[in-house]
Amino acid sequence: MLYVILLSGHDKTTPGKFSPLKEDGTRFYEYEFNHIIGLKLYNKLKDIDGIKPIWINPTTDTLSLKSRVSLVNQYCEAYNPKNCILVETHSNALGYGEKWYDAKGWSVFTTIGETQSDKLATCFYKAAEEVFLTDPVLLDLYNNQKDKILRKDFSDKGNPDEDYENNFYVIKNSKCASILIENFFYTNKNDLKYIDSQHGEDKIVECYLKGIEKWKSLKKL
Repeated sequence: MLYVILLSGHDKTTPGKFSPLKEDGTRFYEYEFNHIIGLKLYNKLKDIDGIKPIWINPTTDTLSLKSRVSLVNQYCEAYNPKNCILVETHSNALGYGEKWYDAKGWSVFTTIGETQSDKLATCFYKAAEEVFLTDPVLLDLYNNQKDKILRKDFSDKGNPDEDYENNFYVIKNSKCASILIENFFYTNKNDLKYIDSQHGEDKIVECYLKGIEKWKSLKKL
């Protein structure tokens, strides 16, 4: 059995995590998007044999980083960290909702150094290639520039791979293989058009499902 621990980044009290004003006068709020993806993914995963989804924060109420880590590690201890993964959902941004930026693209983060999380991130990166680089809607938004869709960083020492490395508190302190996914930029107009749509949400969930299946096959769980 693979235990997939889901964490939706931020909550309704997190400041500054919103887009500039859209054409309709409203804003995109990251915590709302993260929870939409969490709900869709949870509902898909619970119907797949051999996978048990665990959603750490299904509400948008405040839950401290320390509390999130504590809950993740409780499940790791109960089910064995080797049988668990943590997938933390975010969407990227520059600034604090004051203007639009050019920065764009999808990325996945692990912690600094070589761990099992790097292998998990590679599974998700390969899934992202399969899903996003073949999506005509996204390709149109990117003017068919496939090399701009997925962000990658080969600067890590030892065994360079596509993931970015940063010691974000939750993924650094969780006992299982853990990744943090930045689903495009909500401060980029075209990226926002994608993630703020039913189609974009469904493609992101599809990417997650493929990444999880790749990990499950890799570990023969």
